Amino acid sequence: WVISNGVNDMFVPPEVPRQPQLPFTIVCCGRYSREKAQYQLIRAVGKSAHREQIRVIFAGTGPFEKYLHFLAKRKRIHAEFAFFERSRLVQVLQTADLYVHTALVEIEAIACTEAICCGLVPVICDSPRSATRLFAQGEHTLFTMRDSASLCAQIDYWFEHPQQRAARSASYAPMRKKFSQKECMEQMEHMLRAAAKQA
Repeated sequence: WVISNGVNDMFVPPEVPRQPQLPFTIVCCGRYSREKAQYQLIRAVGKSAHREQIRVIFAGTGPFEKYLHFLAKRKRIHAEFAFFERSRLVQVLQTADLYVHTALVEIEAIACTEAICCGLVPVICDSPRSATRLFAQGEHTLFTMRDSASLCAQIDYWFEHPQQRAARSASYAPMRKKFSQKECMEQMEHMLRAAAKQA
């Protein structure tokens, strides 16, 4: 049985879908560390044709914060670094345009599933050591590990195609249901009942 930890029921799409507006907001959640590799996103946005119209929110904290600040300033991107309480993080995700998951090593990325549950389309690193890549659905949702041009191309695509982004978000609805804590706990209960019958 493979059962997710689940996503808190607070993480839901906004009642009123976000309308296209600037700045185009990208969220990246995770500890500021080597294996989370947020530098990939900074370098990619730095190459974007829409760099001046993009804001990146790095939700987290960690030992690489000073380096990420330095890199963002060097690449001249609009970056914000902050740790958010859960209720505030929901608001941040619900008002963003895109979620980018840069981690090189991951077992189950709850941060990514929280973003998906808030209606965001994820763009995910294809690292073979990250199970999160399995959440990618369709084109433009994976980028090549440590290839800033590959990530930049996906960001620019979603920036330039808001209607396709809305359609892709809708296609994630079954996954959002699958990751609800209620659904996951029902799976857990079913597993325990099945195990008890076999005992």
